[in-house]
Amino acid sequence: MPDKTPRKWSVGRVVKTAVGAYAAIVLIPLIAGIFLARADSERAAAVMAYFRDILLVVIFLAGILVATGVGILLVQLAALTGVVKVQAGALSAEVRGALKAVRGAATFISEAVAAPAIRVLTFFSGLFRFLGEITLLRRVLRRDPDKTNRS
Repeated sequence: MPDKTPRKWSVGRVVKTAVGAYAAIVLIPLIAGIFLARADSERAAAVMAYFRDILLVVIFLAGILVATGVGILLVQLAALTGVVKVQAGALSAEVRGALKAVRGAATFISEAVAAPAIRVLTFFSGLFRFLGEITLLRRVLRRDPDKTNRS
């Protein structure tokens, strides 16, 4: 039973395929032309011209295929550029919306939490400072006047 898993392209397989294609396209006709030239040079020239013409047609068809591929690539790139522009506009709108939400949350927190907390802390700081001054004043008033004059 043959294995139905697809074979993967390895480096060795690619090199073997490239060497085989090179041999089929270049070396085999060249060697055949050399043997034909030894036997009959006029016939060899006609055969080699025939192979040359076939090779030119193959190269021309490959060029058409490459040019068509480049054209399709350019059309796809243009379409991708349009999609990226549309998506970038939508993304920037989303970012603007998120930025407004963050600004709103920061404003709410500063008004609802931070400002009252600062007011309370400021009040207690002032109260403690006031109480500290009163206790210092009481200490100064309690001191014995004789002790302060002796020093």
